[in-house]
Amino acid sequence: TALYDGTWASADRVLERVASRLQTLPIAKLDDATTGLNAKRKSAFIKLGGLNIDVTPVVWARFRDAIDRYYMPQGRGSIWWKPTNPKEDQRRLSQQNQAQKGLVLPTIRMVKWWNQECNKERLKGIHLEVMVERALAAHDLNGIGHALHLAFAGISDQLRNTCPDPTGLGPALDVNLSEADRRDSCALSLAAWRCAISATALYQAGDTRGAQGAWREVFPKV
Repeated sequence: TALYDGTWASADRVLERVASRLQTLPIAKLDDATTGLNAKRKSAFIKLGGLNIDVTPVVWARFRDAIDRYYMPQGRGSIWWKPTNPKEDQRRLSQQNQAQKGLVLPTIRMVKWWNQECNKERLKGIHLEVMVERALAAHDLNGIGHALHLAFAGISDQLRNTCPDPTGLGPALDVNLSEADRRDSCALSLAAWRCAISATALYQAGDTRGAQGAWREVFPKV
């Protein structure tokens, strides 16, 4: 429980208790097993060989005439819990994906790969999801190439402003994004958009090999 003497306990203190409890599990006593807290102190973990399991304490609360709240550690040693609702994010995203020919989710997965491989993971996952979601929302998508073109254009544009939490529960999703990471991500997403435009033009001109080469500028290992 996250309650201690009738008041909210420190999120970081509860997280440390979870990490301590993981140390007592039989699996944690194996020679190659390790436990601890992740670098951002938002989750505890247990690692065994190639297996990595994250455990995050969550407090659920329901209020009348409002969406549920799931309080999770704010991280970085903070005592505070931040309200979220992953189920609401999933519901909204699934609804949009169905309305847009099932192209939203694969576009998000590809953009996350780009963020990991080409953008040094400068952007947080939920921040990327919401930017792609908003970039595609008003369009009748015509294939994954069209969706990626719109996604990268939307990311480079939206990075010029803050990104409010669509659930209205927490702070802006980019509240911890440094100006340097914002600038570099904006430049790289704009470059990816230009490659997407070039790939589309080449494909329409019948140059399939040229189009594939342009896409490899965005997804070099695919």
